[in-house]
Amino acid sequence: MLFLVCLRLPKIVLVDLVFHYGGKWIREPKLLYEGKLVYKWEGYDSDLLSFIDITNEYINLLGCVGVQQLIVSVLSGKYYEIEGDEGIRTLLSFVNDKFYVINLFVVEDCELDVDVENITKMLETVVVIDDISTDCTFDGSENDSDTSSDNSDYNSEELEVLAQARRRVSATTIAFYFKEKLQANPKYKIKEMRVDMKTAFNIKAHFEKCKRAKRMILEDMEGSFCDDYKKLIGYANALKESNPGTDVVLKVSRNPLDEKRKFLRMYICFEAFKNGFKNGLRPFIDLDGTFLKGKAKGQLLCAIGQDSMNHFHLIVWAIVDKEYKASWV
Repeated sequence: MLFLVCLRLPKIVLVDLVFHYGGKWIREPKLLYEGKLVYKWEGYDSDLLSFIDITNEYINLLGCVGVQQLIVSVLSGKYYEIEGDEGIRTLLSFVNDKFYVINLFVVEDCELDVDVENITKMLETVVVIDDISTDCTFDGSENDSDTSSDNSDYNSEELEVLAQARRRVSATTIAFYFKEKLQANPKYKIKEMRVDMKTAFNIKAHFEKCKRAKRMILEDMEGSFCDDYKKLIGYANALKESNPGTDVVLKVSRNPLDEKRKFLRMYICFEAFKNGFKNGLRPFIDLDGTFLKGKAKGQLLCAIGQDSMNHFHLIVWAIVDKEYKASWV
């Protein structure tokens, strides 16, 4: 006897992801992202969606310095923060026939973070409001007249305090609280910061948020690497003035929409190195390169010479976005 078993395959849910970038955040009077550049993933299988894939797309393809916060806007126009794959799963739980186009935004590492609620708290906020506005009699039945009288015990200020108490604290607030402690002890660890938050305020802060807060404090103390990039033109001019004959080539790209400049590559060859190669080294040049593993990424390319004692001497070096023909020539 032959039995046929029919298996019902799970329905594939497709979403359209819209990546917004190249703009700026307007915080007052209402939080709003102002930008015109968009990039789309259309008909993407939601089961394959992950937090790391989205952040890598922003960094590797769209040219973001780094992703400090991943933000999504819902149908009401309100913004929520997504943290990790847990946030992605929460976001996908809201996908339906009306909400399948997901608008994504980021706050880069060189920007101030935006104060928005975490998307995992989206449903909890609704439950809290229902609890405040509902009252029951002793026998368990609902009484509309009692509800209105009990709500008078909560004025608008108290409701605001209750709502604020349930919101997740921002990285800016954490940085403000721990600034003096981190200045006194730069080796103060993120793990210790979370323990102190739990002990002092009974708040379980996310590890990545504490990490951003610590980075904000250190950048305020030592300066951000973005500020150093802004000094490159002055650095190049100083090299030419202090070392006559030195070759310095600095290449940047400019966005025609917002006039923002992005560092591409830089080439440096000191006059002393050129004369040393001409007068004392063998007529041999070796080319080499290595990847930069820091926050800014890129590659370091160099040309090396050799003297009669087989000692190596640096001739020129360059910082480039990637290794290809244009970066070598």
